[in-house]
Amino acid sequence: MIALNCLCGFAACAPEDLADHLHEAFMRADDTGHDGIRHAETARDIAANADPPSRLACLCGLTTASAAELDDHLLRVFTPADQVDQVGLKHSHVHDRP
Repeated sequence: MIALNCLCGFAACAPEDLADHLHEAFMRADDTGHDGIRHAETARDIAANADPPSRLACLCGLTTASAAELDDHLLRVFTPADQVDQVGLKHSHVHDRP
């Protein structure tokens, strides 16, 4: 089994937990990414009886068919090159074997 940890010491139980942690570390209150554009989930185009929704959208105009793709997009636009948050902690995923 592979453990998912962050350089800051956060230990995740699942990949989604680590993604949520990184989102919280890097997302800004005004939703502005390092590209100067606002990014956030804005809409779901739900096709009749579709589960999950058929399309997710970001404020920047990106649309995707999966929540994982939208999460990846948001991590890319919010993660600074040095991976340091606004209080000076470095965050990055680390894959270890326990």
